[in-house]
Amino acid sequence: PSPSAITGEAPEAIIARAQKYLAAGNLPMAVTEMKKLQGNSARAAAPFVNRAENTLAASAATDAVTAQIMREISTTLGTALHG
Repeated sequence: PSPSAITGEAPEAIIARAQKYLAAGNLPMAVTEMKKLQGNSARAAAPFVNRAENTLAASAATDAVTAQIMREISTTLGTALHG
């Protein structure tokens, strides 16, 4: 079933949805689900959530740097070809 087909807010349901999102390659939604955990479950999941958030932040930073490099290359090549 899709993650949305798994209903409820019990830790088991939240974790099951998060696992489905991870299996589909959707780390942001998996983190969103895991952040719904409370109490001992939230404490147990905290290392995963922290690592996942760091991974997402690193990915966003890499994407931003890549975009900047591509803009600079495009500008440089454009100037070289047409300048």
